[in-house]
Amino acid sequence: MNKGMMRLWGENGLLTVLAFVLLAGSLVFRWQYAVASSTTDYYLSWVVPEALARAPIGDIYAADAQQRMEAVLRETPAAGSQDRLEADAAVTAELYRNGAYSIHSPFLYSVVALLSRGDYEADRRVFIAFCIACFSAAVLLLGTVLGFGLPLSMLFLVFFNYQSAPLVSDMTVGNVNQVQLLQIALFSALLARAHRFAAGVMLGLGIMFKLNTAFLLPVAALAPLLDGEWRKGSRLLAGTAAGAAGAVFLSLASIGTWSMWGAFFRNLFARMNVPSLNGVCPLENGNYGLSMLLYRATNRDVSSLLAMLLLAAVAAVFLLTRRVAGRASDRERALQEAFLAAGAGSAIMLLSSPLVWLHYYLFLVPAALYLLRPAGDGGRVILRIAAGFALALLSTLVAMLLDDVLYEAIAVNAAALLLLLLILLERWLDRTSGAIMPAGAAAQEGASAND
Repeated sequence: MNKGMMRLWGENGLLTVLAFVLLAGSLVFRWQYAVASSTTDYYLSWVVPEALARAPIGDIYAADAQQRMEAVLRETPAAGSQDRLEADAAVTAELYRNGAYSIHSPFLYSVVALLSRGDYEADRRVFIAFCIACFSAAVLLLGTVLGFGLPLSMLFLVFFNYQSAPLVSDMTVGNVNQVQLLQIALFSALLARAHRFAAGVMLGLGIMFKLNTAFLLPVAALAPLLDGEWRKGSRLLAGTAAGAAGAVFLSLASIGTWSMWGAFFRNLFARMNVPSLNGVCPLENGNYGLSMLLYRATNRDVSSLLAMLLLAAVAAVFLLTRRVAGRASDRERALQEAFLAAGAGSAIMLLSSPLVWLHYYLFLVPAALYLLRPAGDGGRVILRIAAGFALALLSTLVAMLLDDVLYEAIAVNAAALLLLLLILLERWLDRTSGAIMPAGAAAQEGASAND
């Protein structure tokens, strides 16, 4: 090994050690912050499988189900200390003055049950550790797929641990968005390697876990179908159906039943028929969606219109570029297709759904990292700068500077809209100029030149 290679290995080794030390510190910070938080969303998810394990509850989606489940827990107290359980129950009662209710799928409750042993504080800590592991794995996987390398991927993870406002929100309430991000990362990685059936399975499992990832499906299916590649689109759709069926059967092996799934979908359709979720949950309660902002300005629910317009815009870009060959490699095209599905699908959900919590914006991580990837094309520097600006809009620093829920909602929706436009623009530039270089190609070409 020559001196140049030894110096390169030495620099990478030092950077890796530095990144690992910084990452360890950020993970300790995340753990301490999450453990000290009142994780009310986790409490609501934990109560359901725990109550079902102790007594027959009937329809867990009924209006009075939460009170019945909490009554069961009072009659047969959970193991371990009751202090945290009682504290989170009190906070939940204050937040949901008319009584909290079950809204999640039986599959989600089955996953929570799998991680639980009946001691609320111990189970909560296991769940926090599980979420930290999922988020860390998601960012490192995305970094690997996009060619960042381990040191830079770890530094991105450090940045998110300290500065991601959506991540802080998810840590505070104990939601499952970090788990969902890993599902989206796995879906993207599989699709980027043209494993369409397996990617569909992962997407189907994710949708049945929590339905707010459903917008990834039409975007993922549009590209191959509009390009006339019916077999590719059909494999993805078949995999999604298989994953959804698998989620149902996995839940049946745990706490789920056929009647529970029926009640879940009846409850879902009933909530979809509510005149406006924007009116039920206003901005002041944490609903950050663009649909909410427009409802606030016009007193009209435009969520369905937004969804149709955004999907139509994505379809139009696909149609206008479907017959242009471009010069990107097959590998880069597969990468682009995967992250267009993950990025555009997530952005459409955030910009059109009538109910969007701050932690949902965690789904923008794949799109941001894709646009920031080391593509080696100087002509795309502006895209990377714009993607970095979008990440800044999602930071805790900007949230602190704005110090107003309205301005923060505007900032995070601006980030979502910007990332959607950038990822569509890149497809347009690829198909019209073909100037994209595969991830990591610049580094490989530089190494070849030096040889």
